Amino acid sequence: MNLTTLKYFISVASLGSITEVAKEAYVSQSAVSKTIKQLEEEIGVELFDREGRTIKLNQQGKLFYSYVSDSLNLLDRGIKAVQGSKKH
Repeated sequence: MNLTTLKYFISVASLGSITEVAKEAYVSQSAVSKTIKQLEEEIGVELFDREGRTIKLNQQGKLFYSYVSDSLNLLDRGIKAVQGSKKH
């Protein structure tokens, strides 16, 4: 699991579309889909319900989303803090 994987997860959860995330990230749809599948395999839980072309967070995905979102926000705050401190 890496930062790109977690960012793809957040984006797919927010947009509800692997295709849109792939377009925004300038990568193939299959790359995003494969990354999400690998994440689910790594943690041993399906995070999305898939119905045809529709993808949406399930209960486990919603729970994981809250932790990943908080973690990425905290990481961004840490980056901004150290970048701000190097100006002094």
